Amino acid sequence: MMDTVDGQDGQERQEPKLWNSSFILFLTVNTVAFLSFQILMPMLPVYGLGFSATESQIGFLAASISIAAVIIRPFSGALADRNNSKRIILLTQLGTAAVIVLFMAAPNIVVLIAARFVHGLLFGLGSTAVTVCAIRTMPESRMGEGIGILSVTGLGSLAVAPAIGIWVSERWGYPALFVFTCLIAAAAAFIVLAAKPEFVLPREAEENSFRFSFRGLFAVEALGLTGLQFIFTATTATITNFLVIFAGTRSIQNIGLYFLIYAVMTIIVRLLGAGLSDRYPFTRLVPVCAVLCVCGLAVIGFSSSILPLCVAAVLIGTGYGIVVPVIQTNAVRAVSPDRRGIASATFYFGMDFGFVAGPLSMGFIAEAAGYGAGFLCFIAPVAASIPLTFLLGRRRVMK
Repeated sequence: MMDTVDGQDGQERQEPKLWNSSFILFLTVNTVAFLSFQILMPMLPVYGLGFSATESQIGFLAASISIAAVIIRPFSGALADRNNSKRIILLTQLGTAAVIVLFMAAPNIVVLIAARFVHGLLFGLGSTAVTVCAIRTMPESRMGEGIGILSVTGLGSLAVAPAIGIWVSERWGYPALFVFTCLIAAAAAFIVLAAKPEFVLPREAEENSFRFSFRGLFAVEALGLTGLQFIFTATTATITNFLVIFAGTRSIQNIGLYFLIYAVMTIIVRLLGAGLSDRYPFTRLVPVCAVLCVCGLAVIGFSSSILPLCVAAVLIGTGYGIVVPVIQTNAVRAVSPDRRGIASATFYFGMDFGFVAGPLSMGFIAEAAGYGAGFLCFIAPVAASIPLTFLLGRRRVMK
């Protein structure tokens, strides 16, 4: 678990390894768990159209999982800080597998939305627990790199999974898609059994009992960063949930190519850029990512063929691929070690809320002006993240 390096006094000293067995295990669990979740992201709205649902109802279907996650997320951080996170992961993944089976039996859009809501509760609890487990295995000096790599397996699956979902549903239909994702969720539960069963409560958490208060549920120090994450997630969630439908309205073929290119770019920049937040301040990195996403949204809004969408995939994949681990690392470092579960939950709260607000907003905008105009409307909040970033950086310096 340790690397040997030469110190200034010529003697060897030991530094903790990032790539230890526990870290690798939780990377695997995160990959499998997020894959089952993200495969259904672009496909459930299309599946919901089979119930003769309106655009607004489809928006609620797309957002219901994140509405639930928003509700449960603050509690998930406190639970992860003070309980056996391995047990939380195991129970939530088994529950997720059971809920996905219910999707096939849903008689109408209302029941489908309700099942997706339960899915969101389980996801909010489980994903926070996985993150906390992984962070506990990382050396302090390489936390930015570790979180960047973790995001490749977790949020990076957001890019890979939609292409898989499209391929499975087109080839074998939605029942096969639900069975496939159910098995993936169950696999994550079995993988986590290999984790060490010991649970050690941080000393600080032992000394500070949980209080049901705003600070007991949220990391106040990371709220500004959470706002930034909300903006970027609302934008990318909208693209993920509605790009397939948008392509259909403009007769754009091979839309799965967008997700494939987006996947490649996201994975590449997160692997090559892992640790950027260990070397550079977020005030340098976030504005660059925002500009890339703004350009990508503009390209999508005016696209009428697959080629410009491929260009947009490169731009947005690069921007979003870099910005997520940068924001998450700074959020976790903003708090003491005993509150990293709460900090992670606060970060994910902004992400969850983005998954709610983005699709809901797009549903209403699309009814009024169409999907192309909807994508263009998201340029404004992404551009606003640039001055917000500098404002947050200035406040940190002042403190």
